[in-house]
Amino acid sequence: MANNIVLKTFRGGSVTPLDDAIIQQTVIGTNGIFKGCNITYARGNVLHVSQGFGMIKGRFFEVYDCEVGVILNSGSGTLQGRLYIHMDLSNADEPIQLLTETASVLTDLTGDEDVNYNNTAYDLELATFGVTRTGITNLDATFEKITGASGSGGASTLLRSTESGYLNE
Repeated sequence: MANNIVLKTFRGGSVTPLDDAIIQQTVIGTNGIFKGCNITYARGNVLHVSQGFGMIKGRFFEVYDCEVGVILNSGSGTLQGRLYIHMDLSNADEPIQLLTETASVLTDLTGDEDVNYNNTAYDLELATFGVTRTGITNLDATFEKITGASGSGGASTLLRSTESGYLNE
């Protein structure tokens, strides 16, 4: 009855990205950042995100060193803001993005616990902050730090060539 079952991990077998994500999600039962992704205020309405690596529901990702703009408050007072990673497995063109949200009350993040089985979306919040007419206030990193039993991913510095150039952290 070999037609009723498939062994995925054996010599000559084929482990797909979906198979790998399900394995990783089972072993690493949390979502977050392994290394890097430090979020700092750059200037005005711009946040800086350092290079880093993380996992959402078993899906491994790399964030390149970048700057992310935030829409400022056009009125008075302070709005809420957040920086988050949006992973949408149904989007073949852009399955993962860094996004910001600014609002009086932030919306609930997308979080399908069965994202790998349903080919849907999952969001990982990286930071929250206040947004005024002139800039960003009270920046607070909110992501979970994933640590492994063998030293959280290896080297103490990141020396990886990315599309943005050669980076040191």
